[in-house]
Amino acid sequence: MKVTTKAPSFWHGWSPDGKTLAFVGRREGEWDIYAIPMGGGEERRLTTCHGLDDGPDYTPDGAFIYYNSFCSGKMEIWRMDSDGSGAEQVTHDAYANWFPHPSPDGRWVVYLAYLENQAEDHPFGKQVKLRLIDTRDGSVRDLTPPFFGGQGTINVPSWSPDSRRVAFVTFERRYSSVGPVVADTADVVAVFKDTPRVTLSVPEARAFNLRIPGQRDSLRAVLRTERELWESGGPRDYRFLLRVVCFCPGRGWLLIEVRNRHPMRAWDRAGKPATLSDWNTFSIDGLFDNLERSVDHDGAVQVAFDPRWHFPAYARSVALPGPDAWTIIEARGLRPLGGSPD
Repeated sequence: MKVTTKAPSFWHGWSPDGKTLAFVGRREGEWDIYAIPMGGGEERRLTTCHGLDDGPDYTPDGAFIYYNSFCSGKMEIWRMDSDGSGAEQVTHDAYANWFPHPSPDGRWVVYLAYLENQAEDHPFGKQVKLRLIDTRDGSVRDLTPPFFGGQGTINVPSWSPDSRRVAFVTFERRYSSVGPVVADTADVVAVFKDTPRVTLSVPEARAFNLRIPGQRDSLRAVLRTERELWESGGPRDYRFLLRVVCFCPGRGWLLIEVRNRHPMRAWDRAGKPATLSDWNTFSIDGLFDNLERSVDHDGAVQVAFDPRWHFPAYARSVALPGPDAWTIIEARGLRPLGGSPD
């Protein structure tokens, strides 16, 4: 059953009486919190503050909705009446706070705290911890020590029915980037030979203006076709060169080693190990994932595919509202691997 016809819309909370859904949606360039009847109908906008509002979840009596908001210029936990009135900031600290979830007994609110400011983003692969608000006096304490997590750790309600446990997700690195990881430094360096300094555009790139009706569907169709070709004929273990360039500083070309279609390690052009991160060391499948997210969130995309392997060899995206928030991703030199890691 389709509840809302508008997109993007992301569900987060269900009212205790089971009749209303709270979700975050982007409408006219603004991310706000909305409520809509479970069976569909007219959505009601609950927040109007400029900046991202996200992560709504009802208290067990249905009187309030907790959520995270950038309304103050920093991501904090807020609370409002279930009709959207009476909004008030709950946390005031040095962390970037996301996804509050009231416990079934109403005594606690658990939420995710990034140790470093992430502005309006909530990436995975960061140092985070879970914290608890005592609703009786508003005091806050740590529930966990810092761990490797973020996006996906506790996006939706996950309390046990007795309010004694919380389920959450942590991440781990399969390989350490500390110390030497390969003995073939010269071979790694050789892979970078003749890599260009800058590629601003490529003639064969297809351009999609996602503000024009039908262009998002066209891009989805192209990505679906090329991804199917990649998945049916591409290797699961390989190395390739990747560069991510944007309005923020980048690290230039990196050699990425992928095992079972997951990035395992990386090197810079000097042959030194590079730390795996969530934004510029990913696999070909991760590159497709990024482009598929661009379909919903960006204003324009240019993309060209490798003629043999069908992976995105060049992709340029401009985020809404743009034009300064741009990203160029280039991939080349894919080499299938055999056997286990070195």
